Amino acid sequence: METVVLPRIVLASERADSLALLREYADFWKVPYSLEVTTGENTVIVSTDPLPNLDDDVTVVISSLEEGGFRRTADTLGVSVSSRNTSIRLPYSRDVKTFLDTTLYEFSGTKLEGVIHDGDNTVLSHLEGTNCFLLSVDLVSDYRRLLYGGLEDPPSLRFRLATKLPLSYNTIPSFIRSRSFRSTTTANEPMEEKLGPVECLRTIFLSSLVVSSGPVLRLGFWKRGISHVLTVSHDVETRRGLDVGWPNLARIERAEGIRATWNVPSNRYPLSASDFNHMAPDGEIGGHDTRHDGRLILLGLEDKVRRLRLCKSRLEQLSMGEVRGFRSPLLQHGRELIQALAEAGFRFDSSAPSWEPLSPTSLHSHGVGTVFPFKIDGVVEIPVSLPQDHQLVRVAGMTPGEAAGRLLALSNWVASIGGVCVLLVHPDYEFAQPKYLQEYQKLLHLLTQNPGCQVMTLGELADWWDFRNRAHLVTRTNGSLELRGGSVEQLQQLTPQLVTGYGRDGFKIEAPTALSISYNVTYGDKS
Repeated sequence: METVVLPRIVLASERADSLALLREYADFWKVPYSLEVTTGENTVIVSTDPLPNLDDDVTVVISSLEEGGFRRTADTLGVSVSSRNTSIRLPYSRDVKTFLDTTLYEFSGTKLEGVIHDGDNTVLSHLEGTNCFLLSVDLVSDYRRLLYGGLEDPPSLRFRLATKLPLSYNTIPSFIRSRSFRSTTTANEPMEEKLGPVECLRTIFLSSLVVSSGPVLRLGFWKRGISHVLTVSHDVETRRGLDVGWPNLARIERAEGIRATWNVPSNRYPLSASDFNHMAPDGEIGGHDTRHDGRLILLGLEDKVRRLRLCKSRLEQLSMGEVRGFRSPLLQHGRELIQALAEAGFRFDSSAPSWEPLSPTSLHSHGVGTVFPFKIDGVVEIPVSLPQDHQLVRVAGMTPGEAAGRLLALSNWVASIGGVCVLLVHPDYEFAQPKYLQEYQKLLHLLTQNPGCQVMTLGELADWWDFRNRAHLVTRTNGSLELRGGSVEQLQQLTPQLVTGYGRDGFKIEAPTALSISYNVTYGDKS
């Protein structure tokens, strides 16, 4: 068998915050890397700055920072650069593309050759006669803008004024609230291009490594044999939703073998221990604020923590079990809210959408631009990757059948890139009504038909992603591998993959065992 020589990947930046984001790219793919800039054969350095005095056999991929950084890179290497706004479409696989709206910094010069492009845009260029590659996308700034910038959803003045009224916004009939948004929503527009721009950035990062340096080892996202994950969740806004909608949805889910996550407000309507005794076999309980009045996001940090602790403790008292997860009313989200969740003892959150056409809080589209979980401040954030039923039916005016069709179409894209299909259906709305239960059952049946789909609760998903975050690959000089970060049983569930190429059909992936790479499973934390 052919011997595979794996590159030694090094990440470098003069700025600590930029280096931290480069590490997030590498940690997402689980590629082995070092932060020690050393030279040597088969070394590839991903840097935000040109690096002088390197050996000729060291490959450098430069992802410059902001316009000034691109101009300094161009001056250093004797090429030209210009910028323009554009839309990039890069293949992830033969049938699936990723999308990104960004500023493209186009390098030009007689010795430059485009090596990754989408037809209209050159994303990676090679400087002939050198081992230097130039990215035309600012990986660091775009990632910060899309994911961390998208994590914030500042309340609009209109929303702030509404929450100051003596009565809660819930006193306004729901059909009036929904109709007030209907004229400005874009929920009927195609959404695939909005859900995962961060996935395009991640594709650029990994493809640049493969094209510049050859095969790269990584860990798959899920257990062996699993291609993607589905999680079904419900926000129980009203007592009627609990009494009538929940039994209807739960019956369908039991028939399909699905355990869901039920997010319940702790103090909005009367609750008793018997309510949770009935719900326990059907999944897990999550928090959904106290009164569901929209005011949580407006509180200071200490008041947020106090309110979240009240929600958690009351639900735990009633359910006689641990409540580890949370979802904010109105999908309100922000970094301070996540910090408050961590201080209140929550392990995971599912409040931020991948993308939603209209936020009731900011009155703008909002989302974090990824369909994968990520960890922040000790909390696993699980984006709501599929549009919630309320936006499709109540705001966009779709029938439940039309909404189900849209959800299936979007789930196909999410599944094709190996992401998480997070379904949010309220037991208070149409899908829980008897005349639409058949549509709901058909939707669940089709979502789970792919044999590579694993159904998890939000809590089970958070546990897996937490474990995968800890796990990592270590390559040895003799070509063997070490898997670290868990028990032998856990680590053997992971899927090492060898990414051998990238082109018009996306990534080419092989099993590393077919290429005579040995494994050495060990314990230990990342060093």
